[in-house]
Amino acid sequence: MSPAAFGPESGLLADDSGTGIFTADVNLADFVAEASFVGEASGFGVFLRWQEDVNSNHSVVVFEFLGEWNHWMRLESVDEVLAEGAVSGGAQFGENRRRHVRVAAHGEHGLLFVNGAFQTELDLSRHTAPGSVGVFAVDFDDPVSVRFEDFTISPIDADAFEAMKPAGLLTPAPTRTPIPTPTAAPAPASSAAFGP
Repeated sequence: MSPAAFGPESGLLADDSGTGIFTADVNLADFVAEASFVGEASGFGVFLRWQEDVNSNHSVVVFEFLGEWNHWMRLESVDEVLAEGAVSGGAQFGENRRRHVRVAAHGEHGLLFVNGAFQTELDLSRHTAPGSVGVFAVDFDDPVSVRFEDFTISPIDADAFEAMKPAGLLTPAPTRTPIPTPTAAPAPASSAAFGP
């Protein structure tokens, strides 16, 4: 599937509260979203499956100064960290402070890439409904002012999602409950006559 750009392909994430957000006008559950970020910020990332009416979403944020990524889930206004880890795989942040993030989502699974390097498989099983997709930047100390560029969202099917996975990363098959094997009923005891 060819990429489809939603909303402006580039724009400014600027806000005095320290968080700047741009939300694309889409309603998707299965997609690939990616964007490049230019400028200084504490963190940058992607909101996915964002449903404003019930205040639920997944978000993936990369904190460059910590060298970490976090996967958050908000489910009906309750926030929870689902996973976190070190940015790995040789991801390097350029001299012009350009960072690129790609998130793929399909069904209960997701994939996170930072600057082209695979980071982790995401567990999206607890919030699989379609929703909006957005990019954001956050700065803990100052008003945020970061540009995003090349923001694209493409629908994705199961085959394309599997093809994006790094070699050796398999989606686990559903766990089956073993069905007990019936055992044969014991043979009736033979009767014997005793006495006269």
